[in-house]
Amino acid sequence: MNMASEHADKPLIVFLGGLNTNLPEFERIKQKFAVLFYTPSTRKQFESDLETTLSKVVAIYGAWNHFASIGFVDESLIERFPPSLKLITVCSAGFGGIDLKALRKRGINFCNSPTFGAAAVAETVLYHVLNGFRKFSIFESLLRQEKHTIQTRTILGDVKKFDADTGKFIKNNDTSVNYCFGHHIGPLDVHSPVGKTVSIVGFGAIGKEVGTRLSSLGMEIIYIKRNKLSDKEEAELGYKVRYAAKLEQVVAESDCIVLCLPATPESQHMINKELIDKMKKGVVLVNVGRGALINETDMIQGLQQEKIGFVGLDVYPEEPLVSHVERQDMTLTPHIGSSTRENFDQTAVFCLENIENFVESGKLQNVQN
Repeated sequence: MNMASEHADKPLIVFLGGLNTNLPEFERIKQKFAVLFYTPSTRKQFESDLETTLSKVVAIYGAWNHFASIGFVDESLIERFPPSLKLITVCSAGFGGIDLKALRKRGINFCNSPTFGAAAVAETVLYHVLNGFRKFSIFESLLRQEKHTIQTRTILGDVKKFDADTGKFIKNNDTSVNYCFGHHIGPLDVHSPVGKTVSIVGFGAIGKEVGTRLSSLGMEIIYIKRNKLSDKEEAELGYKVRYAAKLEQVVAESDCIVLCLPATPESQHMINKELIDKMKKGVVLVNVGRGALINETDMIQGLQQEKIGFVGLDVYPEEPLVSHVERQDMTLTPHIGSSTRENFDQTAVFCLENIENFVESGKLQNVQN
């Protein structure tokens, strides 16, 4: 379960989860510090090990799934942390379930990683948006069954109906069907995103990268954030944008809505029945922020009433569980928005350098508490 270096007299660095051990930054860590790879099986085991194996830990490196097996890092658990622990630095940008105030009270710094994966998340948005308009995933799924391009397009073009309640296309059993170009699936047209309007909610590093990619498709970009960018900042984006302070102001004209913001008490369930009722019929809704941004019950009702035309999700309200997997009017990815080798290594390097700099000089980046 555990693998420790032989340098027991050196400051102890504990690694929760894996990393690329071939990184030169990790080689430096191994030379300078005692290293322990640790995988707690249960919270109870972790609490016990804090008094023994981990009693002299100086810093904890948290990989992407850092405290998953432990549960909430709450005040009762933090009180058990040894006095030697002064830093927890994690690869993820998000840090839900960690009591930052209790950590600060104990003198423990908590650092997350910058959004190195903004471009990767934007690529995931691009996938969902293209599916929303072009329905590629539906064509691909049937093509894998039929192994025939014309037959695939013909079957989908001649489907009897789209059942909005179940989100499924009902196939036509009539074999005397006409050739289909692929421009519709039964009664639903396949559209190009060119000239369509997209509202990007949350316009930080990720939102700006999303704007770059969707603008390149020929989409009109509206960005929504608390404060408008300066004229200079807008010009530096390299693509034309329009500002709105609230989604409500532009929801009726939006062909596509992309959520790129964190879940806060203010943003929780921001997509709800009241807002959905104001949406443009057939809107494409994509969420790469947090599952709590959408009232899932209201979203499904919006699909059933065909107010929402298509949904693309990379985050879910009850992760790791995912619902509604049978619906064909949704594309689902397993929270892999930033999951690239480049991002995996970049965040690791950031955390490793944060540990090294802190232990040697007290310097830190991205302290959150």
